[in-house]
Amino acid sequence: MFGIAFSTSAQAALDVLHADGDFVRDTSGRAVILRGVTTITQDNNGQDMVMFSSEYQRIQSWSFNVQQIRVEGCRIGLIAPCQADTAYLNKLASWVDMAAQQGIYTIFKATLYETFQGSTRSTFSMLRLGIEGGATVQNTNINAWKAVWRRFLNNPNVIGYDFLNEPLPGSDDVDFTRRYLFPFYRLGAANLQQTDPSKIFFFQPALQNSGTQEPLGVGNAVFAPHFYVLPQLYTATQLMNALLSTPARSGVPVIISEYGDPNVSIGSLSSGTPARDREDASLFDAHALGAIRPWYTTNGAWALRQPDGSPNPRIAVFSRPYPQRRRILTFDYFADTSVRAQTQIYVPRNLGTGGFSVVSNDGLQLDSTSQFYDSNSQILTISSFSPESPLR
Repeated sequence: MFGIAFSTSAQAALDVLHADGDFVRDTSGRAVILRGVTTITQDNNGQDMVMFSSEYQRIQSWSFNVQQIRVEGCRIGLIAPCQADTAYLNKLASWVDMAAQQGIYTIFKATLYETFQGSTRSTFSMLRLGIEGGATVQNTNINAWKAVWRRFLNNPNVIGYDFLNEPLPGSDDVDFTRRYLFPFYRLGAANLQQTDPSKIFFFQPALQNSGTQEPLGVGNAVFAPHFYVLPQLYTATQLMNALLSTPARSGVPVIISEYGDPNVSIGSLSSGTPARDREDASLFDAHALGAIRPWYTTNGAWALRQPDGSPNPRIAVFSRPYPQRRRILTFDYFADTSVRAQTQIYVPRNLGTGGFSVVSNDGLQLDSTSQFYDSNSQILTISSFSPESPLR
């Protein structure tokens, strides 16, 4: 089960994570479930966002262990005539450092929203120019990413990079994924591997007109689809099954890199409510998936904080017990005895006034009064479920 050994002292570096089979794992071989929020450097009202250490303390207290920074593509020079902004890279670095102090990892995701004022135009332009436009524009894109990759070279607090957000075909080509998108991904992944092989290459599926599906076929990669249900077309369960069965995710872990549309109701489940979110949360738990929720702001319908700064009530759905680092192979918590490392479980302080208990089938029982529960980090640490290796 996953979790991070938090402390109040300065934390120079988090454990290195890598993609391995169906899971992201740490150096001890434990499966890691990454759940977090998307932080944004430009707020939904067009103003620059500022983050403080207290913000990351709040994010950690909600159970989250990863931030996905939505990078402004123009400010890293992702597409001409934009140029990389050194001050902006320094800002990103400060956010990475503040997050790491709370045991929170970072993933970068680049967008062009702020360049073209609108998601449709931004994704259309990015794909048409960047993918179908040939080598010149593609190289501009990759070289811009390289500047970011070099800035965080061998920095374990940065897990990796979500290479292209919401790829929408720039033409009517019905075989867009095979002809354009995946070749571009493979080129990007090869360059990342050359620049910093310790980082994970996160990739999203095409939004539509994707055509023939196939495995990406690159190492240290994670399939990172968004999870937005369109009830007129499919249920949440059908969407999950489709994402997990697509050839694109063959041989790689899956993380839901966005979810929680506040504008879509499904049957009796009203949009923007905790009840609607519970359906998603149950599916993520059932499949042992990490998930990242947009946006960490107080502005707009998607905001995770209310205008007065207090948490959106929907946060409570995901501030719940779940295995963070786990030495088990299935989500039923059967021990993997080949992994010799601690299991760590997030258990929120607000779970209930009656406390909690964790029981294993070999007789081990721990509760909220245990010396192994840190109420500050809200992490319960278990060294072993095995009677041959007693708790220590």
